[in-house]
Amino acid sequence: MPGLSFLQWNIGNFDVRPRLPGRGYRGMAYTHASASRDEDLGAIAGVIRAEAPDLVTLQEVVVREDHHRRLAEAAGYEVAAAGTADYRHTQALLIKPGRASVLGSLSPPPGVNGVGVRLKRSDDGRELAVFSNHSDAGIHTRERAAQHRALAAWAAELSRERPFLMGGDFNFDDAPGSLHYAAEKLRAVLPVLPKLVSGDWAADREALAVLRGRLRDLAEEKGPTSGAPRSWPRILLPLGLPLIPLAWALGVSRLRSRLDYVFASAPL
Repeated sequence: MPGLSFLQWNIGNFDVRPRLPGRGYRGMAYTHASASRDEDLGAIAGVIRAEAPDLVTLQEVVVREDHHRRLAEAAGYEVAAAGTADYRHTQALLIKPGRASVLGSLSPPPGVNGVGVRLKRSDDGRELAVFSNHSDAGIHTRERAAQHRALAAWAAELSRERPFLMGGDFNFDDAPGSLHYAAEKLRAVLPVLPKLVSGDWAADREALAVLRGRLRDLAEEKGPTSGAPRSWPRILLPLGLPLIPLAWALGVSRLRSRLDYVFASAPL
């Protein structure tokens, strides 16, 4: 199915800084290492315009000030799907005008965080299912693995009728390092040690292997996608001394991870 270009972007909570009461949106009290702030909305839209993809999947878009629609308007795109404002951020899916029309929304499996639509291509009339996903992060390994297995089964069902394309932040730490692994082994002996983010790599990898068994990993050779090393150990270290070994923290915080993926069914 040639002729459609695709952009996956986890923009990371722009406009999350807390503000004084009465001074507009009061966001979260922290930002990601590479978080894009409200004044960067125009720059984000500029990148989308420059790349000019036909389809865009976005994650972690603040919705309480209608940022997903403001971003789409600034970039010259249409919002095909977006989450509701009952959460601090959401997922969104944008379409370049004239490239495809929305036939209906997708209903993901229970527990899966994301939005999607069935599209009809304007050039040849063929259908396509597109989904923007955001998996649970951090120590929620069991929930994240269940989401990935559910996504794999759902994608296999959808792709029987039409090609399926999914971009998202899957929040998988695929470079834990030997020190982190050793620390998890130590927790089996000293359970008082706190659990760090994404400690159960076996469950993560098994669930991702299920996804890769059903779909093609189109960005497999792109390498790490986190903008900075995972910093959870640095956050936990002052709270946990002397429970968290210094080598444990240093061994993880130096590593970057691949969090973002693009999956597609065989016809794509």
